[in-house]
Amino acid sequence: MNAPAAIPAGFLDHARRHLRREGRPLLYGPRRQTETGLLACPNPSSGRWAILLDPSTVPGPVEEVLLAGGLTETMCRLSRYAGVALHDLPRVFEAEGQEVGSWQECDGVVFVSDALALSCLSYLLRHHEPRTGFFVWIAGGE
Repeated sequence: MNAPAAIPAGFLDHARRHLRREGRPLLYGPRRQTETGLLACPNPSSGRWAILLDPSTVPGPVEEVLLAGGLTETMCRLSRYAGVALHDLPRVFEAEGQEVGSWQECDGVVFVSDALALSCLSYLLRHHEPRTGFFVWIAGGE
């Protein structure tokens, strides 16, 4: 198990203000065109966010392979690859010694605990060393 990711208190304050003001998480966009996107899909019932690989951000031939097959098979594949992308990253986010969110994998699907944790995941993807090459954004826009 990885040690928790330290999220700066300043970023967390900014993310909370953004969430209150805009009604959506604060997310970093891609740094380079070559970065691969992860789609965050909200579940209004639980407050959790499912994470899937965004096939539109991978090269054409890879996208075709990812999208081959039926809908269920494709969704499972996109979920599984999101788990592979995050596998070596810390699963818990902490600020000033307090847990502020987490992500977990359940039946091959990655879930982030809430909107603030999604902002923390975005921060981690941007600032982790070595670079991850991934960014997260909300499915359906933004």
